[in-house]
Amino acid sequence: METPAQQMEAPAQQMETPTQQMETSTQQVETSTQQMETSTQQVETSTQQMETSTQKIETFSQQIEASLLQSTPSQAKPSAADVANASLDRKQSTDPIIIEGGTFEQLTNEVTTKHGYLNRKKLFDPNGKKSATRQWAQVYVMMQNHKLYFYRDHKTAREAGVKPINIFNMVHATVRVATAYQRRKFVIEVTAQFGEQFYLQADTQKMMDDWYISLYRGIEKANEEYKKNPSAFQLPASQLSPGSSPQPKKVHKRKESTASAMDSDDDEPEDAIESNSKNIRNRLNKLVSRRSTMEQLKMKGIYKDQVLVFGCTLEKLCQKEKVSIPKFVSLCMQEVEKRGLNSVGIYRLSGNTAEITKLRYLVDQDEPYTLSDVQWDDINVITGALKLFFRELPNPLIPNNLFDKFIEAGRIPDTPKRNATLAKCIKELPKVNHAILVALLTHLRRVIERSEENKMQAQNVAIVFGPTLMRTDDPLLIATLAPVQNNIVQNLLTDFNKIF
Repeated sequence: METPAQQMEAPAQQMETPTQQMETSTQQVETSTQQMETSTQQVETSTQQMETSTQKIETFSQQIEASLLQSTPSQAKPSAADVANASLDRKQSTDPIIIEGGTFEQLTNEVTTKHGYLNRKKLFDPNGKKSATRQWAQVYVMMQNHKLYFYRDHKTAREAGVKPINIFNMVHATVRVATAYQRRKFVIEVTAQFGEQFYLQADTQKMMDDWYISLYRGIEKANEEYKKNPSAFQLPASQLSPGSSPQPKKVHKRKESTASAMDSDDDEPEDAIESNSKNIRNRLNKLVSRRSTMEQLKMKGIYKDQVLVFGCTLEKLCQKEKVSIPKFVSLCMQEVEKRGLNSVGIYRLSGNTAEITKLRYLVDQDEPYTLSDVQWDDINVITGALKLFFRELPNPLIPNNLFDKFIEAGRIPDTPKRNATLAKCIKELPKVNHAILVALLTHLRRVIERSEENKMQAQNVAIVFGPTLMRTDDPLLIATLAPVQNNIVQNLLTDFNKIF
């Protein structure tokens, strides 16, 4: 049997084992921490090396820029448009043109051939006539020797036996930045001596500068080679495709204003607009001088000197028609009650504006019309015309001089008092306005009675007619008083028998 001392040693040994495990874990954590610190130091070292390399690159770039500008006189750099629009005979000038990266001569001497995607827009065909296809299209352009080859894409350009869409002879051509073309950026204008002209658009400013330099140098070299051997510049008939450049003929210079002014995009340059202003002014003067007088229009029956329906005062219109309610208003309400009471959203939905305008013209010109005709099949056109009639009244159906009184009455919280006050205001209405308001409210109550079908309750109808039947001239109060106006119209509809 074990002694008591041995029995106590066993649990003690078991307690030592977890303590050793904890010490081992602590050592592992310390080792991992040291490794992380070492990695951090390595990262910091790499960052310092990268910063040193970046500084060296910046220093090297500054040295290159300084060396490029040593041979250039100190002067202000012109814009890209000033550089690009320099003419081909600028050799007479001794001052170098400076652009980004060096002088114009330094850069052009390095460019011989070029290819890539550009957007092209034809302006004039080789025969000098305005091009029939004047839309922008992406093309793959290859400049080789003295020609520009246009392909649909780079794949067809590399396929054997595929003819280009267009071949442009660069001899005696001109190139410039199309500063007058404002609809797109980075556009170059290329013009042949015999009249062919087109735009080329690049994606960036740098890309446009590169293409301009290449075209400039290509035209220059083509002119030099043409002087040496003119016969080498004749294109065989097999190489010509529709729209290709013919053999150079007599030099025919086109003014930029002429080409740009005939552009179908209506983006005429300022000089073209100025040159055509006199012609436009003369045409307008002739048109005005040939215009018939008011008396002549009346004699021909074109203009009828009569009281219009829309925009006329209610009193004047009713006197002319000898009725208490305008005929157009009565016809519209009758047609709606005949076939529109079950139409969902009646008076809330808007009709076709063109049809409403057409109906208004017939009514104003006293032309014969029938609202039951098939051309007025859309009931919303009729309701839209009726709402337009009330909106265009010089003085609303609830006159401006009574507007404040109606607003004060509408703000009374007690319903019986509010109805009594509204009844007093109604009595102050002119007879014509009173008769029309009673007829209109009676009609709208018939619409509300069918609300289960047309979804137009009293509140919905009031929202539509509130700003129409009464309005204020103060724009600051329109939004503030709109809820009060709507409540007044709703009150007139729901408590019609008590107020009237």
